[in-house]
Amino acid sequence: MKNNRLSDLDIQVIDGDRGVNYPKEKDFSEKGFCLFLNAKNVTNNGFKFDICQFISKERDLILGTGKLNRLDIVLTTRGTVGNIAFYDEKIPFEHIRINSGMVLLRNQDNNIDHKYLHHFLKSSFLKEQIERISFGSAQPQLTVKTINSIGISYPQQKETQRKIARILSTADAVIEKTEAAIAKYRAIKQGMLHDLFTRGIDVSTACPSERRGKLRPTYEDAPELYKESKLGWIPKEWEVERLDNYFGLLRSGLSRLLSEQDIGLPVLISGNIQENKIDFSCLRYWYENDPQGADTSAYVLQNGDILLCFINSIDQIGKVAIYEGYFRPCIYTTNLFRIKASEIVKPKFLYYLLSSNIVQNEIKAIVKPAVNQASFTTKDFCKIPVPIISDKEQNKISNNVEQIDTKIQTEQTYLHKLQQIKAGLMADLLSGKKNVETVETQNFASLPSPPLS
Repeated sequence: MKNNRLSDLDIQVIDGDRGVNYPKEKDFSEKGFCLFLNAKNVTNNGFKFDICQFISKERDLILGTGKLNRLDIVLTTRGTVGNIAFYDEKIPFEHIRINSGMVLLRNQDNNIDHKYLHHFLKSSFLKEQIERISFGSAQPQLTVKTINSIGISYPQQKETQRKIARILSTADAVIEKTEAAIAKYRAIKQGMLHDLFTRGIDVSTACPSERRGKLRPTYEDAPELYKESKLGWIPKEWEVERLDNYFGLLRSGLSRLLSEQDIGLPVLISGNIQENKIDFSCLRYWYENDPQGADTSAYVLQNGDILLCFINSIDQIGKVAIYEGYFRPCIYTTNLFRIKASEIVKPKFLYYLLSSNIVQNEIKAIVKPAVNQASFTTKDFCKIPVPIISDKEQNKISNNVEQIDTKIQTEQTYLHKLQQIKAGLMADLLSGKKNVETVETQNFASLPSPPLS
């Protein structure tokens, strides 16, 4: 393997045009000639185009540097530092520019394969170098000078580089297929939640046997089964009440400057809620005996407690997860509500209700934006109208959603396995520890994916 600094290779590090012509807010539109990248477009997994902003052809023409050519690589330099995206032929936009928190890398070195360079920059080798560069900085950022000092390892033979890139691209394709399956199941789940919390499941002994235990027909197909309410047309058996009818306890967490060192109790923060699950991989901690005299035992979570974020950036507000235990007691921080289910509701059902668009849309409506973060009040939250449903129907609804949750979890477990395999493969190939010819005989794509249904 050869080792060179980026500055020793014919790879340009190109900054964007930050001069007087840099676009202002009024210059952006939802559609236009040139995509102007924002921080959310360049993620840990490459490009993402959910939220896009564009500039006109006229604005594009008066800007200088910072416009992408095919095979350029984008690197984020501020905020979330080190995200990488590759502008290959799959990207559907012909005209793209970087914003002021990014640079683009243009490989003109005949000894470096474009796709190999992309995989190397996505690897832990780059992340470790960025962490060393950023160590001790309150607000990590990368300059063109520091980026040029980054070390690149590569096989001398370009064909070997191409083989490594092919293997890792195959791994990426399997991972992307699994991620697509997870996205499909999540979309199915949202549709299911909408149907279940507007139509419900008919559990009445009076209904025809072929319909019992299944979704009620829609209002259009069977209007006699429904009545008008604050939520629109709902099943006749349901009532509409305030959300706090389902609460046995609603309490925010402990407000402290938490430690990254294990000094006592793990503390769950909003960042630990990921995809409606609790992620314990990156915890904060606080003293079991609080120096300020608070009774930390009052904040210890119990199985079935629901955590919901009510103070954070607008896109984080409303995140929800159910606590199902950890190997040691955990408490929670001040921007989370802890919710215990009342006697008239099952915790799982309440968790699914809080995850549904019925409640999530109401949360969006009561959020009050502020300079640094948004929030909503306990009073407004408790007043959200929700359907009151019998125990029997609650159980049926929860069981239906749990089935799709199990499928999502199966795919996520498989995805995690694939990511671990790829990480090990990448480390071995990019360091030269593993012979590329040996790895090429191992067909990564042949790993069986859990069947879709």
